[in-house]
Amino acid sequence: MKRLDSRSLTRASAIAASALALFATACGGDGDGNIVPDIQASDLTPLRAGTFVADGAGGAPDATGSISIARGPAGGLYVALGADFMVESGPGDTQLYLAKTADNIQAQRDADPASVSAVIGVVPNGFTGFMAYMVPADVNTDDFNYLIVWCPTASINFGAASLGDEVAPTVVRMGAFVNDGAGGVPNAAGTFEVVRDAAGKISLQTGADFKVDMGPGDTQLFLARSDDSIETQRSADASSVSAVIGTIANGATGALSFEIPAGVDLNDFDYAIVWCPSAAINFGAAKLPLRTGAFVADGAGGAPDATGGIAFERDASGALTVVLGADFMQEMGPGDTQLFLARGDGNINEQKMASAAAVSPAFGVVPNGATGGLTLTVPAGVETDAFDYAIIWCPTAGVNFGAARLN
Repeated sequence: MKRLDSRSLTRASAIAASALALFATACGGDGDGNIVPDIQASDLTPLRAGTFVADGAGGAPDATGSISIARGPAGGLYVALGADFMVESGPGDTQLYLAKTADNIQAQRDADPASVSAVIGVVPNGFTGFMAYMVPADVNTDDFNYLIVWCPTASINFGAASLGDEVAPTVVRMGAFVNDGAGGVPNAAGTFEVVRDAAGKISLQTGADFKVDMGPGDTQLFLARSDDSIETQRSADASSVSAVIGTIANGATGALSFEIPAGVDLNDFDYAIVWCPSAAINFGAAKLPLRTGAFVADGAGGAPDATGGIAFERDASGALTVVLGADFMQEMGPGDTQLFLARGDGNINEQKMASAAAVSPAFGVVPNGATGGLTLTVPAGVETDAFDYAIIWCPTAGVNFGAARLN
């Protein structure tokens, strides 16, 4: 039987419908309505992830590849088959279920109906590639440990994926605290990371090597524009210092986590500072490094390439800018291009159509054939830490010329 990919979904649905008429025992339409054909992988934020392992039943077709339970742009939950997903052709379409164990779906259901979810969706026979299914409102994904591809025609599992712990947060910045340098003042020292979790919340997390010397009292964590004393900066310009990010116990050591409050934009600040209100002095300051990356050719057959470095920098006025490095080069194409930030490295137009929140406003025009040293201003209100890629996109051709993963 011909193997299907995600672009063949419409045809696959027709084939599935025909199969229903021919085989009374084939999988029914339950779950067909859960397929969301317009959603893209870049629209989804993985919450739990796993990999299908072949069931091992002698001679049974296998389902393999990655899987995730993810949150969509409107907050709904989805089961997403990864781009590497594949189910071998068998006697009919298969079904997706959440389950407590990796055992046969029918055996689990017979033993305890609550151990198996309602059908999540139908997978066309021989399907490969990405697909997203909306989780039914009455299914609590936290009640289950596995996602299973089950063939009702043969009454066997084709594959089971263990749903692991929550997906690790994305690191968007990292650095280290250094002592303020004032003689005799206790030190705050050690590494930190700024991370974005699956729900989009941003936190500053100190490393195991973090330590605050004992002093006259607890300290506080702030974000600030310089490494000067918090009190000095606040007196000169209240907007140069954030609200208190968190309180650090006197003499604290090790891993600590502080959620960045809503409304505090990391782009407005260049330092994290441990400040002692009792002594009105800084115990330590950490530079918040701005993000960097390198463009990699998009690989679309025949499309011009954009390559070279990219970095966020602050200009003399303090405004955040994007600088295309001295090694940046964009091949001549049908017209000027534009710079965007995006959640994924897919085509800008496709990401934007799937979810407006997945793509930033355009930063500006990159002239056709541009090379090195171009500076563009970050549009007001763009939270750069909400995106993972910078993309050079050609509106004339409707294709990406290059994508840079941002560190």
